[in-house]
Amino acid sequence: MHSLSLILISWIILASSIGCAQENPTPGRNANPDTGSRGAVSGDVRADHDPNCIPPPPTRINKVIHNMPEYDTVTVELIRCLPDSLLDYVMNHYASMTLEELRRKQIKRGGYIEQREALLRLPRGLRMIWTTWWLEAEASNGGFDQYFSNTSGEFTDEALAGLRLIGATKTAELAEKAYLLWKAEQQRIERVGEAGYEGPDREHYFDLEEALSRTFYKTARWEGATEDIELLRIAYIRAHPLECIKE
Repeated sequence: MHSLSLILISWIILASSIGCAQENPTPGRNANPDTGSRGAVSGDVRADHDPNCIPPPPTRINKVIHNMPEYDTVTVELIRCLPDSLLDYVMNHYASMTLEELRRKQIKRGGYIEQREALLRLPRGLRMIWTTWWLEAEASNGGFDQYFSNTSGEFTDEALAGLRLIGATKTAELAEKAYLLWKAEQQRIERVGEAGYEGPDREHYFDLEEALSRTFYKTARWEGATEDIELLRIAYIRAHPLECIKE
């Protein structure tokens, strides 16, 4: 009971700060884009942010990540209530949790399900959220090479489809070029062995990879980006909320 009370108190404080932020919005990365150009689907259900709506208490507060709220259940109404500053985090956590829940259920039935198979069972919107979020996070941290080299890079095809779904076509083209470059480099290393990790060819690869990564930062991440992935993702979630909720 004590921990629950602390969570509720923390959420009341957080909800109050959200209200203040809406009264005095600060322009920048989380500014709400014009979502009207995307056209609603799923029965014309939209979830444009309602500044007068107070979100319900979250399932938990993540104290490690800036006291961000996390929800085990997401509804159209919740999406409508959450401001942009919280929506992207909440939806990625929800997508990750839903993905793992599918795998746990399969294990309880005595079987096993690969992460890719579980991912393909998610609604299209949740697949987009999870794959594009990880591409953005990994590539922003260590460039495209880090993304492709880590396990999240196994879902590059799905991430590219997600980028195109939200209208980030230039970013998708960049990521696809970087992916082809990375695959060619892996094939070269397989041919020459460990010696391939050093030398002018390796340096040339990193020069090309760094150039693509820097273009990615300018196109999709930095202030004034022409294809801000986070904003495009949020716009899609608000325009197509039913695609972003598990059935």
